[in-house]
Amino acid sequence: SHQRSAMGEHAATKAESSSAAVAKPSSSLWSNRSPEHHWSHTHTKPRAADMAESIEKEQEEQLTRQQNGYPSPRPNMLTVCSRTLFIGRIAKSVTDDVLYEEFNRFGRVETLEMIGARGCAFVCFATRRDAVQTLTNCQR
Repeated sequence: SHQRSAMGEHAATKAESSSAAVAKPSSSLWSNRSPEHHWSHTHTKPRAADMAESIEKEQEEQLTRQQNGYPSPRPNMLTVCSRTLFIGRIAKSVTDDVLYEEFNRFGRVETLEMIGARGCAFVCFATRRDAVQTLTNCQR
């Protein structure tokens, strides 16, 4: 029991000394500072002109994407801009000439690789805009 009390006293003395060693900031150091004071030294607040410029730039980029036939960017989504569309579930009776004529109505087809045994084809358009336009029309 004597050993236990000595250990207990030692632990209590160590805890007291470590808490005394940690200096707490006096409240007078922080009382004169407002939250804005801290903000102004570490970050710059966005100005209204900067925000308006950023919005304008984003709108210009969106318009450019639309004019070039790129899809709209979506958060947390991967956007692939391609001129080639994969076409599946093609009846085995459909020929590549018929498929070419069908897709050429929506945009200028550059190449068409049909895999008749699999019932699919890869249609490459001259521009991304043609591919997007075709995809949009075929989804309707």
